[in-house]
Amino acid sequence: MRSRPYTGLVAVAAVAALTATACTARNEEQQKPEEKAALFKPGSEISYQKYGKNYPTTKVKDVPGPCSYESISRRDYSGQTLKIISHAVPVIGEPTQLHAKQFEEITGGKVEVVNVPFGELHQKILTPLQAGQPAYDVMFYPSLWIGDLAPYLAPVPEKYLESPGMKDVTKAYMDVATWNGEVVQYPVDGDRHYLKIRTDVLEDPQRQAEYRKATGKELRAPGTWAEYQEIAQVFRTSRAVSSSTPRP
Repeated sequence: MRSRPYTGLVAVAAVAALTATACTARNEEQQKPEEKAALFKPGSEISYQKYGKNYPTTKVKDVPGPCSYESISRRDYSGQTLKIISHAVPVIGEPTQLHAKQFEEITGGKVEVVNVPFGELHQKILTPLQAGQPAYDVMFYPSLWIGDLAPYLAPVPEKYLESPGMKDVTKAYMDVATWNGEVVQYPVDGDRHYLKIRTDVLEDPQRQAEYRKATGKELRAPGTWAEYQEIAQVFRTSRAVSSSTPRP
């Protein structure tokens, strides 16, 4: 029989999984875990080697605080079950499964992970909540779904917001985790877009002359998307002409 979900367990699981978002009904009664001896020393190194061939040398250093492996391993969740919904494997689904195994090993609790394709995620999460039958304790989803899900989310406990790991989360990510002035989502992933530039091409005299002849401008690193498109178009056209010119 599945035990009742509660805020304390959800918050801890969110931290242990590193990629989870806390969720439970606001009026759920909290159930305190039993305390036990820690399985790790503060600041110890955690190896992932036993979790499969994809992690032959992966190691992480435990960050001291309420979200650390050392702190979580002090809690005994035997007889309790945490249910998580996540993306299909691999993406976020694979680390969800990996950290679920870790959580079971160090706490004695059971973690059930349901992996679904991204296209079905919104419906699978929201429908049970709207029906008043929440099916999951922790949910992975894009942060911008907060408007749909905020009425069903528990606020992230203050002690976790003040943990060392959260100190590195920028304001932009905290803002999209906040609804009506309250943090109800746990930021776990931030996408970063960047542009790599071939400096050897930009500094090539032949390329510079070619670009100057085609545009009347000096070749330099693009500062706008319009400049990027212009440079790409010049050299794309140049390559097309070169490839179609018969060799002597």
